[in-house]
Amino acid sequence: MKDNIRVFRQQGLVTPSAADSPVQAVIIPDIERLKSLQKHLADLGFLTYAVYSPSVKEGTERLRICLHSFNTEAEIIRLCEIIRESA
Repeated sequence: MKDNIRVFRQQGLVTPSAADSPVQAVIIPDIERLKSLQKHLADLGFLTYAVYSPSVKEGTERLRICLHSFNTEAEIIRLCEIIRESA
């Protein structure tokens, strides 16, 4: 699991999450862009969660990513590429 977290963190996405947490978040304060990204990822088979205010402070809406031991390095890298392309 630590390897998967390391791979995710090495992809250069800015995240408010703890460096050793399997739950990572990427701030996307544009709600429509967040919805679109989450749907696009789901269509590609990536299960992520969009978190909106009031669950988080307005302007800090985010994509929540849960890394698992069964995720491959290639999957994590591709996920991050898609997020960078869309965010």
